[in-house]
Amino acid sequence: MNITKKYLQHLCKKYTLSINGTKQSLADRLCGLRGVYLSNTERKAIIPLCSNNKNKKILKKLLAENYRQRMPKN
Repeated sequence: MNITKKYLQHLCKKYTLSINGTKQSLADRLCGLRGVYLSNTERKAIIPLCSNNKNKKILKKLLAENYRQRMPKN
């Protein structure tokens, strides 16, 4: 699946993160700060863009466990 920067920016807006940066930095930010809130399809899309193996391992573990939390309401 080819991920566009616009799609990553949309996800960052959805999870209330900064939309500035490269595709790789946006993916790392999503994984590091909001990984437990992402859906499985969003996680699968982001895995190839993560820069380090630690973030990839975290996302793969969450995918295997099918674990997802709800975003807290403000």
